[in-house]
Amino acid sequence: MRIEGESGQVVPMVTVMSLGILVMVGLVIDAGVMFAARRDLQATADSAARAGASVIDEDAYRASDGQDSVLDPTGAELATHRRLHDVEVVKLSASPQAVFVRVARPQPLLILGFLGFSEIRVEADSTARPRTGILMPGS
Repeated sequence: MRIEGESGQVVPMVTVMSLGILVMVGLVIDAGVMFAARRDLQATADSAARAGASVIDEDAYRASDGQDSVLDPTGAELATHRRLHDVEVVKLSASPQAVFVRVARPQPLLILGFLGFSEIRVEADSTARPRTGILMPGS
């Protein structure tokens, strides 16, 4: 038995559900893109901080007979900054003990860009300390 006046009720329901599915797919895809961009940015920050931490003050190192490794803060900042060519440097500081770097980059969204969300800002930070010699596990 068919009830009159209910014809075409599926079209609005399918439209609303399709929009909901599109938003969910967009969130999944763009979240994956964002996590990959964050991982890439973290690798860049780690690499830059390690490059800065490799610039030790050789005079202080030799004066301590190889016992103390301290950074040359000016050289460490320069070495760190050389690794950061395609990112925004939010903060970069070097002390005799460590190098700290925080970087950011805008990440365009693939699917949610069609819904008005054009990009998201991704940030990462890293700290590195100078090390010399052969280290034992856990040290």
